[in-house]
Amino acid sequence: MYPVFTKLGQYRFIPLLLVLGLLTACGSVPQKSGAPDQAGDNSVKREFAQALALMQANDMQAAAEKFHDLTARYPQMTGAWANLGRIHMKAGEWKQAQHALQQAINLNPGHASAYNYLGVVLRNLGQFSEAEQAYKNAISADPTYALAWLNLGILYDIYLDKPAQALSQYEKYQQLKGNADKKVAKWIIEIKRRIPKKASTAPRSGDEYHV
Repeated sequence: MYPVFTKLGQYRFIPLLLVLGLLTACGSVPQKSGAPDQAGDNSVKREFAQALALMQANDMQAAAEKFHDLTARYPQMTGAWANLGRIHMKAGEWKQAQHALQQAINLNPGHASAYNYLGVVLRNLGQFSEAEQAYKNAISADPTYALAWLNLGILYDIYLDKPAQALSQYEKYQQLKGNADKKVAKWIIEIKRRIPKKASTAPRSGDEYHV
């Protein structure tokens, strides 16, 4: 957990794993973004799997070394760059994370999770407008990617002071999650109390993402 100071004069505690999306199932990245690009090379696939196992075991230094070695030998391996970026991000090494995630995106412009993680990185670097665009790119690449909607909502809510826009992102996240997130449900109630009633009926900012 880490505190984020809100404009309401309160600390809202956001679970780090929730914001970053660094779930324990690190190997469950979609095939296009998480598996080796050299799919026919069994030895490379084994190395990649070993690196993922190290991530799951929380041995981030060893995992980073393996992914770095893979990117050095196979610079077109999107998944290695993406996971290397996630490791740097978890360590708070924002510039290194930005570089690795941007490499993954350059190789695969439809890499939704890399855009989402890049948004988190840019937000922590104070580049809020760039973070907003990264989250929107993640949603454009995969409109069902719930975590990107949530992170965009957090950006609007806490960092950009746009509660009405945050509300629509949170509601979309809840829709995708089947209203299962009780914490976000409380945030929605809080926002509805803070904004004029007419603002909640304004056009949903997320509508533009449904292409």
